Amino acid sequence: MNLPNQLTYKRSLHPGPAVFFYEDAEEKQHPLTIERTKIRGSKSGFAEAYQVKKDKAAESGINISLKPDATTQKLSSGNPHTIDTCYLPPEAETLICKFSLRIAANSLKPDTCSDAECWNSLTNFTALYKKAGGYFELAERYAKNILSGAWLWRNRDTAAFEITVETSEGNTYTLPNAHLQFPDIPWKKILQRY
Repeated sequence: MNLPNQLTYKRSLHPGPAVFFYEDAEEKQHPLTIERTKIRGSKSGFAEAYQVKKDKAAESGINISLKPDATTQKLSSGNPHTIDTCYLPPEAETLICKFSLRIAANSLKPDTCSDAECWNSLTNFTALYKKAGGYFELAERYAKNILSGAWLWRNRDTAAFEITVETSEGNTYTLPNAHLQFPDIPWKKILQRY
């Protein structure tokens, strides 16, 4: 089978935007607010001090000349940035992050494929993969990653947290002390409870 000119798949996991709340001592939820801060950064590239001259030969990579062009104004001007900041207030007891995750079975067949033979081969392969239980393995890995909190960026050494998953069918799954779950934990037993 030769690879076709066009071959694309649609992604199967579609996370929605995350919304952050905090809970106070009375368990009342409040949305976190974002503040915009303007900072003046420094210029980090040495190219600001040079004027690059190119000729026709330079297009082929033969001759590029750098002529010093350092002026006080060029090197001392700022590099303004606008950044978003968000802080948890002191009265917060709990941080809550809510987002939706839509899961679609888009790997069963290609979205576009310019070769019919390749389309049939890939579709037959996924049918055999499904029959062999491959999608159960993928589902277990997705569930393990979601319930373990592995997607929490830079928060692996944090205080205790729990992961709660609410499905579109109304089921709720909670894993307390998710920060203590390591790869050697018997995940099959944990997942079978749900």
